[in-house]
Amino acid sequence: EITMCRQLLKEMENKELSFLVAKGHVNGTWGELLYELNRLDEAEAFQQKGVKYLEQGYDANHFGWRLTVLFKILCSRRKIEEAQSVLMKMENLMATAFISPWIATQMRAARAKIRLIQGNSAALSRWISDCGLKVDGEYTILQEAENIMHARILLEQGRLEDALAVTDRLLDAQEKAARVLHRIETLIIKSRILKKMKKTKESIQVLVLALGLAAPGGYLRIFVDEGRAVSMLIEDIDDFGSPAVRDFVNTLIVAFKAVKYEIRRQGSVEPLSIRELEVLRLLSAGLSNKRITGELFISMNTVKTHLKNIYGKLSVHSRSEAIIKAQALELL
Repeated sequence: EITMCRQLLKEMENKELSFLVAKGHVNGTWGELLYELNRLDEAEAFQQKGVKYLEQGYDANHFGWRLTVLFKILCSRRKIEEAQSVLMKMENLMATAFISPWIATQMRAARAKIRLIQGNSAALSRWISDCGLKVDGEYTILQEAENIMHARILLEQGRLEDALAVTDRLLDAQEKAARVLHRIETLIIKSRILKKMKKTKESIQVLVLALGLAAPGGYLRIFVDEGRAVSMLIEDIDDFGSPAVRDFVNTLIVAFKAVKYEIRRQGSVEPLSIRELEVLRLLSAGLSNKRITGELFISMNTVKTHLKNIYGKLSVHSRSEAIIKAQALELL
């Protein structure tokens, strides 16, 4: 598919085609494929091109879809402020143009992803209500992205039985519709839920199934984005079922290590103090500055000083970026 995209772009250049929507779609598709193959630098560059062409080409739906993919890439690269800017573009697009239900559900899921990164539990609960999501509701592929995010939120909230019920309903719908990539993601979430429930054997079985589905297409990033929770589970697996899956897992392990190395390379040289770690922990729990002052019995100015020090040491610029960086550095 990447070869096909390359050929299409070459033909467009040779024939001097100026159809912006076509250029945007091909660049965006190429970027999306590169993302799944964990080639993030190239993925972002091509996706940015796709977004630029489609914004000029006045195709709201294709433009919206490419924004959702760019948002996902930026989140994976921990560029949270840029991702929030893209989310604002999505919000504006939904408010001013007709967007197909399938793309709109991706945009609404992106809104929840930011809230999940921020640890904003109240906003997430409102989001679930606004989307009309229910554990025992009817599951269709049309609302797939929101339902996947629903399962993630329930997992983070510790509502494990409900989270498991959501993934099982999703998997049933996805299998009937042959939704391979999204089925892989749902299986990964289910594996994490089962691990939290102390059902390690079942958790590993589900993860092996996900790896088996991912290996033929080389879908690396969908696992890498899950971070340490999945990398540790993979370390517990003894039997991968086939040499092809074993080879895929070896590549995946290298990808996990590369991410960890890059984060540590760019990370803090100066260690955080005990007090700064306490502030960071409360930050990750979604507490406001005012609530942190109450928890630690310190002034607002002291909280702001600690936050400034944390941002400086982690080389970040916002609460969201600090939480992601701290998780990757295993500080939380």
